[in-house]
Amino acid sequence: MKPSVFDTPIVASSSHARRPRPAAGRSTLDLYLDRASRYPRLTADEERAQLVHLTALRRHWWQMLLCEAAAYPKVAEVVEQELDQSPRDVLEDAEQARRALLEGRSERAQDAFDRCVAALAIELEALDVDGQLVERLCKQLNVDGLDAEVERRYRQRVRLARMTYHRARNRFVCSNLRLVLKVAERYSGHWMSLVDRVQEGNLGLLTAAERFDPDRGTRFSTYAVWWIRHAITRALVNRGRAVRIPANLHVIFTKVRRAKSELTGRLGRTPTLEELAGEIDVPLARVRAAVEAMELRSISLDGSPDDSDDALRPDALGLPAPQAAIDDLVDQRRAEALAKDAMKNLAPRDKDILERRFALAGRAPMTLEALGRCYQISRERVRQLQKRALATLRYEVESSPLNGLAFV
Repeated sequence: MKPSVFDTPIVASSSHARRPRPAAGRSTLDLYLDRASRYPRLTADEERAQLVHLTALRRHWWQMLLCEAAAYPKVAEVVEQELDQSPRDVLEDAEQARRALLEGRSERAQDAFDRCVAALAIELEALDVDGQLVERLCKQLNVDGLDAEVERRYRQRVRLARMTYHRARNRFVCSNLRLVLKVAERYSGHWMSLVDRVQEGNLGLLTAAERFDPDRGTRFSTYAVWWIRHAITRALVNRGRAVRIPANLHVIFTKVRRAKSELTGRLGRTPTLEELAGEIDVPLARVRAAVEAMELRSISLDGSPDDSDDALRPDALGLPAPQAAIDDLVDQRRAEALAKDAMKNLAPRDKDILERRFALAGRAPMTLEALGRCYQISRERVRQLQKRALATLRYEVESSPLNGLAFV
């Protein structure tokens, strides 16, 4: 008999397992890119097959949660309380089948109860779009009146179904991490590091994987981009500034900025706040509050607010460095480290030419003509060798899994 996907053994993991630490010269983001690059990209057919499989695993999870007749009433009670559109007809049919099973009125009562539970699991999986209810029921699972051995087997079935689904979902999510990095890099001009933006985007990717319906007829990436952007922008609103601005003011300011661009082109001048408020149909007081809040900025406590050099001073207490500059510096250092590693694989003559041409490794710079006399070749040949060596280094840097652009 062919084993089922639900019979996958659970590998126990210790909570005290040591987390991998970045190697010397490598950041946490480098380690993240290295690990994530091991998961292959999915084709459209593979993506749909895994999403259909995830839907089946969620239904099986609900089915294992409802399959015990003694535990069914408590689960059904929570479902009716939490879901506004609970399938009452299916719940009543399952309750009747459960009573018939406990009273022993029919020889096939167990089969009837199992069919009702399977139908109910399909309905609940569709209503619990984000998987929060089934997760909460598993964490608060409390069954009284069961035999100790029966309760142990019931809890084990529920735990196995839960962990099987989580493993399959995590494998699918890891295959789409490139999408998170691609979206996170678009927000490099904000006051949040790339690592934090990627982490917030991963939370949005998890939400998309939970809520996506494979019968939509679209690719998962089309749906997931919206959730990734939503998670990143919401994090930028809540934690991206030294002084937090409410999300509703961010929404109003975005509308004001868009309306200002349209009115400027239409009127040929800068519109007033009254005109902007009328254009977006928002009270003038709210527009003024949003504009004033977004114009707030942090300044150094020991410097002048008009001093433009405060942003570059390391001792400025209230003004962080622009995140775009930080990301560029991190990328530059990562590229330098990759280029140094690639230099070791060059031919000795090519490596020597680069070191002498660009004054590397403490050597004095030399012209093409001087290098030609040194190697007894023409000046043009030295230029060709230099160009080939630089192209090799560029390829090694851009194709490395530690490089963000190559990873995307």
